Formats: sequence, C-alpha cells, structure tokens
Amino acid sequence: MSNQFLYQSARIGVRGLTIKELDGNYLYWFNDAEVCAFNSHFAYPRNPESLKSFILKLDSTSEFIVWAIYDRADGVHIGNIGLRVFNRIDNNAELSFLLGEKAYWGRGYGFEAGQMMLNHGFNVLNLQRIYCGCAGSNIPMQKLAIKLGFIQEGVRRKNLYLWGKYEDEIEYGLLRDEFSPQPPTFQV
Repeated sequence: MSNQFLYQSARIGVRGLTIKELDGNYLYWFNDAEVCAFNSHFAYPRNPESLKSFILKLDSTSEFIVWAIYDRADGVHIGNIGLRVFNRIDNNAELSFLLGEKAYWGRGYGFEAGQMMLNHGFNVLNLQRIYCGCAGSNIPMQKLAIKLGFIQEGVRRKNLYLWGKYEDEIEYGLLRDEFSPQPPTFQV
C-alpha cells in the first residue's frame, strides 16, 4: 500500500481522513449496531453524501482532527481516531475512537493510535488537557483510557441514552505533564 502516513508504528499508520476511505467499509460501520453500540452514530444513519460532506468539512476547520487508522501489513482502514478541540483558550480537547473493523478489536490498535494522537495533541497542538468519556458499560474503552494514562475524573449520572435506557458516562482526563509515551514507540 502506498499510503503516506503522518505517524506510524510497526503495525499501524495514521493519516488525515479523506474521501478515499469511502471506497472501503467506512460507511458500513455506521450501520452496524455492534460497532456503534456505545456512540450515537447508529441513531443517525449515514449515507455516502453525508460522510463525504463531513470529510470535506475537516479540511476547512481547526476544531476537529480525524485520522484514518490503517493496518500496515494488509492496508486495511480499520478505524478512526479524533480530537475535537472545543476550547483553544484553555487548550483542551476531547479524544474519540471509532474502530469499525471488528476483526481488529482487542489487538492493541486503539492504544497505538491513541498514543500517536495524544503525542500530537500535547506536543504539536500544545494542548494542556485531553479528555474522553464512555458509557459505564463500555468496559473495553474504560480499560483503554486507563492504559493510555487517563485518570477517572468523575461520573455524569444517566448522561447517555443508549439502546432504550440511560447510562452513566464515566469521564477521564489526562494532563500534558502526566503523559508519557509508552512502547511501542512510533515514528514520524
């Protein structure tokens, strides 16, 4: 695969999300209840035009960064990782993941991509704090947040409406001086 990656490790590479990703399974992730079990994507079905519009919007905004995550060995677009920069005055942003290719779940790809995005956020964007939240029943995301070094900061009670019921949202935060890249190291 002849991708140019912004960052890469031995296993993955990340680059800015482009309309080329629409040629793969990207659209189908939004229509898969298991992939979208812990986010609101499934509630608002996507079509190629809406995803293309979203991707093109990324080129004209500094409020979002979305990277496509690729498995380098087989060239498959396995998911996305993003930062939503809400507050440039306070220098904080929200981290999000969408790992759509289920065959790659539980293999550490989210951790590697997370390390790359955290490094970019703290050392390139000069962020002071990066945070994320997840449903109380989303144990894999809770484990990933802790593995990435996030600290649980609180719980927003019954804050998420998922699959017909309200769930608590667990909030995590990571400060710049708490971040330390962990193996595997990544290459620019």
